Amino acid sequence: ALALVKPRAFVAAGKGILAVLSSSALRRLSIKLLEGINLPSWTSFGRFDSMQFDSYLPPPCALNPDQPALITFTSGSTGGGKAIVRTHGFLWQQLSVISQTMKTRGDQIELTSLPVFVLANIASGITTVIPQQTPFWKRTACTKSSVEQVQAEKPQRILGSPAFVERLAGACAAQNLTIDSVETIFTGGGPVFPQLLEQTAKAFPNAEVIAVYGSSEAEPIAKFRLSELSAADIVAIKDGAGLPVGNIIDQIELRILPIVEGNARLTDTDQLAAMRHICEVGGVPLDAVGEIIVSGKHVVSGYLNGIGDSQTKLVIDGKIWHRTGDVGYLDKHGRLWLTGRLQADQSDEDTLFSQCIEAAVLFDPSIRGAASVRAAGTTYLFVEPVRIRSIDPWSVRQNVGWSQTRHVKVVRKIPRDKRHNTKVLYGKLLA
Repeated sequence: ALALVKPRAFVAAGKGILAVLSSSALRRLSIKLLEGINLPSWTSFGRFDSMQFDSYLPPPCALNPDQPALITFTSGSTGGGKAIVRTHGFLWQQLSVISQTMKTRGDQIELTSLPVFVLANIASGITTVIPQQTPFWKRTACTKSSVEQVQAEKPQRILGSPAFVERLAGACAAQNLTIDSVETIFTGGGPVFPQLLEQTAKAFPNAEVIAVYGSSEAEPIAKFRLSELSAADIVAIKDGAGLPVGNIIDQIELRILPIVEGNARLTDTDQLAAMRHICEVGGVPLDAVGEIIVSGKHVVSGYLNGIGDSQTKLVIDGKIWHRTGDVGYLDKHGRLWLTGRLQADQSDEDTLFSQCIEAAVLFDPSIRGAASVRAAGTTYLFVEPVRIRSIDPWSVRQNVGWSQTRHVKVVRKIPRDKRHNTKVLYGKLLA
């Protein structure tokens, strides 16, 4: 990040100060604003608060919509992190879409662990409650004090990654507690399985629970309410239809690129059989399953210095499309379903149908997490148990017999991304 962006200043508090102390690159920056630190050339927050801003800061200047406003980095769960440049105009477009999709009001209070949405809340006049315990993405982040914070601050909305929401709902269940004051809960940033939506609804009985599908480059793309999950959907998920993520929002154009040899490496008999099964269960044509691409005013058109554009951007008739890397299809109701991921590298690993298998096996109450990986023509299923020795691998394999899974391995913990602790790091499972 430092090498790409070349910043002049660094702002840190708490444990973030250790980054400056341990990094010579950060120590060389010309401006350092640090909480409670008084050293030569380092400015403490206490001193900064007392400064006269009129003499310290230049006057505001006019900016055009194409000027950069914010640079963020993708999580790098596939292909390494990329620097996303959001212009001032882009942020206004994104704010408009978020406000319409999430029906924001200026009098609301929202607890959120997602920084980009904190920025949107500031622009909308929404009061943001930031969870007390950090880092937010660890399973141990939400404990009794987090529940007490919700009870004390009474946010009408909660927005967080699936791991964050899972831990919050789990803390309520551990205390045999329900919270009635929350009206809406949004979760996204990674796969949101039905079990999490149902667990969350039990902890917050008056809340509408909504899964939001999107990516760092395009958020949001679609949304799915727990109330929209039918008995037929559950049967289809168990049979391998994939993971429903709901209706496409009005501001997004979405297309499905067909899976062909060279694009998704769909070359062997087992994979073709798996795809045919998915299509039969989902009631869609075989060629309707493919890579999801999106376009829209709130979809990032490129990365800093163009690094990563060739892998994730397509130009069709002069319009820029973003390759999400997700594989899926649209059902007869126009809802989007995910089946898996296209790996960013060109190894023989393949996760085209990973979420079909994962979504199906997670209905087993003894399984906390699941990850399906295909390598050298063989499908492996890794499962993380709720309790040690609580899983029978043979029974698990039988339940997903349609998937051609050859091996089920029980692991203590499935590796996930460090940002949200939600996205599976498939490459590490076979290392």
